[in-house]
This record gives sequence, structure tokens and C-alpha cells, in this order.
Amino acid sequence: MWLLTEWCDRWDARSERDAWKERCRIAERKQGNAEAELRAVLAKTPEENVLPGLTPAQIERLAWLIEEMGEAVRAAAKTLRHGYRSSNPFGGPTNQVGLERELGDVRAAMQMIINSGDVRAGDIKVWLTKKTVSVHKWMHHQ
Repeated sequence: MWLLTEWCDRWDARSERDAWKERCRIAERKQGNAEAELRAVLAKTPEENVLPGLTPAQIERLAWLIEEMGEAVRAAAKTLRHGYRSSNPFGGPTNQVGLERELGDVRAAMQMIINSGDVRAGDIKVWLTKKTVSVHKWMHHQ
């Protein structure tokens, strides 16, 4: 969460400072709540760690999705800080390649959850279409 906070603090000097600061506060709150909920679940012993209505396989798939999404967030934040074409000075892929790899991993986790029947691909497509239309009122450069 420190990276998100650091990134948000950099926007303080921008002309749309107040709007950005509010968006950052909301994002930090949401991220903090999700992290707290996950920590609470993981702190329980295996006997206590029974999530209502979830099988061990579902828990495993969701944990994998959360892990991959976290890695994608890290790759996106690194790209924000250094750009798509930047890479580790000691070698390795560009940030663009790293982000593509992590987004592919997220899609693989999503596909496993869809294939298992935990969620419906058709419903995801409906929400994708709605978000694609609605997000433009919040975007400034798209």
C-alpha cells in the first residue's frame, strides 16, 4: 500500500490536486480494507478458517487470483514510476513485458475460475461492456 500512497502523494502538486487526492484516498481505503480482511482470514487456524459456502478448491482458486492480481498491481506501479520501456539496469525484460506477463497470469487465474463454474463468463462480459462505457466519464485522456 505504501507504493499507492507514494504515487498519490506525487499528484498533490498537479492542477487537479483535490480530485486526485480524493480518488487516492478512496483507493487506499479500499485496498486497506481488502488487506485487513485477507489478514484476518489468514490469521485463523485451519480449523477456524472455514469460509462460508466455499470449498477448499474455491478458496485455492481465489487465493491464486488474489496473488496474481497483486503481482499485476506491482508491475503496473513499477511501469507508472519508470515507464514501459525501462528495465532493470542489470538486465531483464522491460516493464511492458513484465506487465504483459502479469496480466496474462491474471487472465489465466480468471479462466480457471470461469472453467470451474465459480463465476459465469457471460456475466463478466456484461460487466466488461458496462465498465467500458461508464469509465470514460472518469478518464481525462482516453
